[in-house]
Amino acid sequence: MRHRRVTLEARHGRDASPRGSKGLTLRKLVLTFIGALALAAPAQASSPKPGASYLGSTSQGELIGFDVSKSGKKVIALDTSLTYTCTGEHDGQAGSFVLNDIKVKASVFSSKQTLKGTSATSVVSSGLGTIKGTFKTKGSRAKGSLRSKLELTGGETCDSGRVTFTALVQ
Repeated sequence: MRHRRVTLEARHGRDASPRGSKGLTLRKLVLTFIGALALAAPAQASSPKPGASYLGSTSQGELIGFDVSKSGKKVIALDTSLTYTCTGEHDGQAGSFVLNDIKVKASVFSSKQTLKGTSATSVVSSGLGTIKGTFKTKGSRAKGSLRSKLELTGGETCDSGRVTFTALVQ
């Protein structure tokens, strides 16, 4: 968000403008300034760059990467690694987190997807992955959060907790 420097000058007590002039009184100036601030837009969300690749990091210190479809309507091949809090022996271990075909609507992408183990030897029996993000700064940046909850063979459960991320177009 850009900040504009505004200097308000007024004399103590009376109106700073000469009597009879068409200048703004201090009160009108302050009200105009407050109205302008109310109309100032926050950082605008925007569409992703079609066909672009994004790379960044998560709040867990891991890399995150994903591509946007050529149409700009889907996030594809989102990939990162997450560290999990588990109820048993797998506590504190990291694992792959992959989501595909995440719809983009009005600069926002979000999805809930069923997760499965990524290899034949995986101990993951099922899970749920969620993500919500927004493209910002004319599509050059994406920010958001993700979470993974897993059920492992043997009944153990694991949760990544809410993990935030920021990624830049490459």
